[in-house]
Amino acid sequence: MLSGPRRLIAVAAIVAILFGVGLTQLFLLRFEAGDVYPAYSSLRTDPLGIRVLYESIAQVGENSLRRNFRPPDRIAMTSRTTLLVCGLGSNGAFLATRRFRTLMDRVAESGGRLVLTFSTRLRTRHEVTGEEEEEQDGDGSPPCETDESSENGDNGNPPDDAGGQAPDEWHGAASLGMDFKQAAADDMADTASGAGDIEDGLPDMIPWRTTLYFDLRDEAWQTLYVWQQKPVVVQRSWGRGAVVMVADSYLFSNEAMRSHRCADLMAWLTVPGHTVVFDEFHHGLSHQPGIATLARQYRLHGVFGALLVVVALFGWRQAAVFVPPARTDEESGKPAMGRDTGQGLVDLARRHIPSSKLLAVCFDAWQPHQERRLPQNLVAQIRDMAQAAAENPKQNDPVTIYRRICELLKQGKRR
Repeated sequence: MLSGPRRLIAVAAIVAILFGVGLTQLFLLRFEAGDVYPAYSSLRTDPLGIRVLYESIAQVGENSLRRNFRPPDRIAMTSRTTLLVCGLGSNGAFLATRRFRTLMDRVAESGGRLVLTFSTRLRTRHEVTGEEEEEQDGDGSPPCETDESSENGDNGNPPDDAGGQAPDEWHGAASLGMDFKQAAADDMADTASGAGDIEDGLPDMIPWRTTLYFDLRDEAWQTLYVWQQKPVVVQRSWGRGAVVMVADSYLFSNEAMRSHRCADLMAWLTVPGHTVVFDEFHHGLSHQPGIATLARQYRLHGVFGALLVVVALFGWRQAAVFVPPARTDEESGKPAMGRDTGQGLVDLARRHIPSSKLLAVCFDAWQPHQERRLPQNLVAQIRDMAQAAAENPKQNDPVTIYRRICELLKQGKRR
């Protein structure tokens, strides 16, 4: 049976374990639902996520698939790579970043396809940060982020790109030969129709849920779909690669995959046989190597196992008693260490002299030294009091008798 304190510790430990298990289950439910992730993230399973598209491409098996949690300027683009950046804000801040400029250079040199989708309802973390910096600067220049990846690595939240423009004055959407516009919401049509130069195999109509459209200023752009006679899905070549822009991210959402699925358009955008990369970095989700990641990388499982064993043994040692408790000085009868002489005499008297005979013993030790100094009648009176206390200690309290003796000695010295 456990003692009182140990029983309380055991109950507290059980309650803490149950609380931790319940809290873990709550977090698992949140992560399974996916609403802890930003909208249009491939990790989100509710209507605003695009996980259905991600898993559908994985089940088809024609494409290799992965998610990107690193800055876009670190993505290795090849001629058989399709990068999907879904859910960008309509302010074009992402296009004005230095990292996007580097990504465009890689697309031009190495090829591949870059698919960008936009939304008017939300903005990414970096675009909000960029706008705040722009308001603080007050110069009206496009927000650019600071590239600190070479100094800080990928730990923590993804850093912003460096302020300032590229050497050849990269202006984001303007450098691409286009801009973003908002149409009037009156008599809004819920579908977009294919343009005259639409490619074969694409659907003639697609669902539409936004008023955003592109203002094309470069003849290199090819319009694929129009909404109210305004281009909403466009593409253009960029060096050895290509760029596709979609003004509505709804087509890629889990809700659209259930209610308004455009399988032909999704297959054309992702290009069968390509490596499809779903970018999560622009949502604020970055690669954060922690202790567990480093332990797996360097195979330190045995070290953590040994530490757990040591902690368990330490806890066992604190909870269990392997040796009997040490006896106290009074129980062992040994002289106490670290005490003065007076305390030693008191302890010695307690062990060898009964309390009933204490006054008689003290009188025998005191009489030879005081008999000549005090009157004989006083000494005889003190002797009688000590003997009475020794013969009948219950009626004659030794403490009370001692106090009377002290008063008599004071009176005798005064005389």
